[in-house]
Amino acid sequence: MAGQWLRLLAGASVPMLSLPARCDSPASPSSPSSPKERVSALLAQPPRPFSAFSPVSTWMSTKWTSFRLRTGLLSPAAVAASAVASASPAAREAPARRQKVVVVGSGWAAVSFLADLDMTRYEPVVISPRDYFTFTPLLPSVCVGTLPASACMTGVRELLVRGGVPCGSFYEGRVAEICPTEKKVRCQSTHGKAQDAREWEESYDYLVVAAGADVNTFGVPGVKENAFFVKELEDARRLRSALFDVIETASVPGVSEEEKKKLLHFVVVGAGPTGVEVAAEIDDFFQAEGATHFPQLRPLVRITVVEMLPTVLAAYNNDVQAFAKRLLEENPRVDLCLQSQVVGVGPDSVKVRTKRADGQVEEKEMPCGLLVWASGIKSPKVCLDLARKTAELREAQQQSPVILVDQQMKVRGCEGVYALGDCCRLSPPPLVQHADTLYEAATAKGAASTDWLEREAPKLSTVFPQLASSKYDFSQKPRQTQMTKEQFVKLLADIDAAYRAPAPTAQNAKQAGRYLAQTFNAFPSVEEKRRAPAFVNQTRGALVYLGHGQAAADIEGWRTFLGGAATLLLWKAAYLQMQLTLHNAVACLGGWLRTSLVGRAVCREHLDGETVYGDRRK
Repeated sequence: MAGQWLRLLAGASVPMLSLPARCDSPASPSSPSSPKERVSALLAQPPRPFSAFSPVSTWMSTKWTSFRLRTGLLSPAAVAASAVASASPAAREAPARRQKVVVVGSGWAAVSFLADLDMTRYEPVVISPRDYFTFTPLLPSVCVGTLPASACMTGVRELLVRGGVPCGSFYEGRVAEICPTEKKVRCQSTHGKAQDAREWEESYDYLVVAAGADVNTFGVPGVKENAFFVKELEDARRLRSALFDVIETASVPGVSEEEKKKLLHFVVVGAGPTGVEVAAEIDDFFQAEGATHFPQLRPLVRITVVEMLPTVLAAYNNDVQAFAKRLLEENPRVDLCLQSQVVGVGPDSVKVRTKRADGQVEEKEMPCGLLVWASGIKSPKVCLDLARKTAELREAQQQSPVILVDQQMKVRGCEGVYALGDCCRLSPPPLVQHADTLYEAATAKGAASTDWLEREAPKLSTVFPQLASSKYDFSQKPRQTQMTKEQFVKLLADIDAAYRAPAPTAQNAKQAGRYLAQTFNAFPSVEEKRRAPAFVNQTRGALVYLGHGQAAADIEGWRTFLGGAATLLLWKAAYLQMQLTLHNAVACLGGWLRTSLVGRAVCREHLDGETVYGDRRK
């Protein structure tokens, strides 16, 4: 056991702890370039998947780098943001320059990649319109003051520091264009006055596109102008300010009862986790703080949740769906409109089209004081432009509405360009395209059968993630022996059809970011990165807050928790351990304690006049 730990510390079996390689290091022998050649090489020498110990070894490597920098064992010149060869003696003695990795975005995928990246090998340059990371799962709590904004905000520059030494650069701006053939991105600054905006070009050795997603309004008239969103921290602040606008307007003497009811009618579009939690937090706010501070308004509050599907929380298991639906339907202040869609939004009303049980369609207009849009996302324009950049890219991307990436998260049709998170969709190489090679390998072992494919699946899944045990369950399928080639091809086609790409969730984005960092750390050169194992997301479970101290938790591989103090404690503990820094965890815990002991702050967040009193609907 001691010998194994020594080998781990020496980097023998964990590449992240080995000595850093430089971009001028000799390249490894050329790897097979075509997918068919890679399958043949896989059967002879399959790439090893990252071990379960990889996250621990990455953490150890990061701490070891910080320790060496703090104690002087590693020169700051080795990780300085501009560590390039120059005429100075110190620079000449410094290691060769690190490979430059431009990261577009500062969401879950981007910060997870940066947190684990070996910055003695790579020089990260982050370009994002925000200089902070937003902890999106807790934004509904910020909307009503259950948590302070600081609980959901982490500065990006904090993630670029190792041992007190800045190891990368951050530029506040947006990427206007990606030029993969020139290996550069064209950027525009987003801070200051519009007339003072700067433009510049940033070259790269590798590009990681983690730009997230934009709100998808599905072309519904009036949504952009009149709805509020819950995607960014600024959205939560605007929504909170608008909530107090409604309260203050309804509290003014002389306002009629009918007008108060209209103002205090809140419509939430979308019954996914964000929509359900926003509705729950608004209801909690009025039931708790309303009883003390505006008891005359509390009985008039109504919340309508509009959902196109016949159930709520469609991505959750049936038990969670049924539990959440029952709680919402039993709440006298909540109206649940299922199989309904919004077809128009006005300044003080919303048009809803509902499919009735008899199949008839009914359309009605409802007055409302505030509408929250929590339904749908779409890929940012810069990502769509990249997918249509050249004829080769258009063919590789198949006119997809999001960037298509291969099993190694590399953008299809682009060398050295990767994509993570909500802006992309994993599209692995189809098994049927390599049926000849696989069938030959199977018959060489005796006969093509389900047993052979199941036995070889752990090795094959390092190139074909659709064969991973979490993606395809052979035990639930009929056993076939002595299969003909046609039967074998049909089985491969069924496996391809059963594959579901990772959903655009914070959990999957975090896993993808950590996976790509492990790939970069373990495989220094471009050729070596082609030998990286495929990314296979692991569903850990799902959490949702349902209001009035009730939560639901579906823990994968264990059980489902529905309601009760223990489930609420589990919900809070899970989000506490997901926080990036101790400061965020303390702010989060402090917010919950304050809300439990003395209640929420019944006022706007007066951070700056423009944020609070400007045009809050933009």
